[in-house]
Amino acid sequence: LLELAVIHLHDAWLRSGHSLADPFPFLVLYVCPTKALCREVFTSWSAKFLPYNLHCLVVSSEDLSQEITGDTSGCVVSASPAHVEETQQLAHTTILFTTPEKLEILSRRWSVPSAGDALAGRIRLLLIDEIHLLNEPRGANIETVVARLRSRLSPPPSLRASHRRS
Repeated sequence: LLELAVIHLHDAWLRSGHSLADPFPFLVLYVCPTKALCREVFTSWSAKFLPYNLHCLVVSSEDLSQEITGDTSGCVVSASPAHVEETQQLAHTTILFTTPEKLEILSRRWSVPSAGDALAGRIRLLLIDEIHLLNEPRGANIETVVARLRSRLSPPPSLRASHRRS
């Protein structure tokens, strides 16, 4: 079912005049409750979506070839060669797999002008696997991230009021 949401977003983009050869400009966030599930879905989806030029990446604290860390302040903006490579990986990523904890760390930068703009500005779809975990202690991280996304993507109150009058 979650794959269909990604396909729907991609199809709408293609119908707007783009081709499969064009780089997909949007980012899909897939939040999994565990690192093991992140890797499992990442492996499955990487193969499924590669023919559509959709690239997957896992945010993790472990050093795997297709994974980056969310623990360093340079994950989005940094001058070191390793962090520049991470930034380039993020720029070419279409589907980002992460746990609620790692996404909460990444999302802290969204409120900082320019540091999180490139990543947060591309987000078009948030997929939360195992949403029933919201009532557990780890659910607070999901709530935090969703609140940050909503505040980041919602227009300021003054614009909301003028938009309703139109």
